[in-house]
Amino acid sequence: MISGSGNVVFGPSAKFLYDLVTSYVVNGTTYSSSSTMADDLLVASRGTIDGVCFDSSLVQEESYYEMSQKGWRPENIDIEEFSTANIFYGSKTWVAAEYHTILDSEPSLISKLVGSARYGLFDITLNFPTPSFVFNLVPVFQFTSILRRVIIGSISLSTSSAPNPLRSPDLPVENIQLDIKWTNFLQLAEDGIYSTFPDNLGTIVKKITPVENSNGCWQEPVASIDFQVPQGFSKDLDEYVSETFYDKLLEIDGDAEVTFHLGKRVPANTAILQAALDKYESCGVTLNTTPEKCYHPLCTRTNVPTAFEYPEKYFDKLVTTATPWPFD
Repeated sequence: MISGSGNVVFGPSAKFLYDLVTSYVVNGTTYSSSSTMADDLLVASRGTIDGVCFDSSLVQEESYYEMSQKGWRPENIDIEEFSTANIFYGSKTWVAAEYHTILDSEPSLISKLVGSARYGLFDITLNFPTPSFVFNLVPVFQFTSILRRVIIGSISLSTSSAPNPLRSPDLPVENIQLDIKWTNFLQLAEDGIYSTFPDNLGTIVKKITPVENSNGCWQEPVASIDFQVPQGFSKDLDEYVSETFYDKLLEIDGDAEVTFHLGKRVPANTAILQAALDKYESCGVTLNTTPEKCYHPLCTRTNVPTAFEYPEKYFDKLVTTATPWPFD
């Protein structure tokens, strides 16, 4: 809720979390969902969030969908086929587009069993304990898209057993989630952006279309890009996103808008973070705030991190100092 761009996946579709909120409680006061939501909630600058009510569509009837993949080398992406997918996995080695197609009828028992088994095998593979030294020898994160295609292939799933087709492995990772215009993402992909990735960088991308008159900052389709590296490579990640990737983005769109998921890693003191803050300001978020208590490293809504406090009501021990952010 404090991230500015949190999202949720329902089988074959993804939505911004703000588009599902009907009301929320901050410091004991209840507010109806409106265009001021981001300003009220962003990085907890206005105080503790004590309650949230969601639209009933958050809970859906069971349905079924088919999952399939197509893949390319980064320099040979078929952008027409690529652009119609739901989720994208990519590294400098391989790019996979994943298609989630709603099924009109329940698949056979055999199809469901095969789908669950292969999906479960992929989950086990990602969560296999990997010693940290391996990451220095093998570019593990280059293989995610390949493994996804080889292990899962084409399967049928139920939203009851697999409501979210993406599962986060237990591997220690550093990740940055950056949102950009969907059209800009397609242009970057067509121009070979994946070829510029560092060896240990992998990405998962979701296409998210806001509802009409969304209370969030985006009113058009967005590519939500999750950049991931093994723990210990955070400096490389920050530099790539804030320099190489951002430079490529500005080359195709000098007025490119971006936002960060402020619950994940963010490259502090950078032009791209300031661009994200400017985007939030354009949709009604107040910058340079002076909160009574600071509950987040960016609670002042500037590109310079600050010390923060954990809300005493939620923790036995009040922490008044913090490790400089981003966390290393």
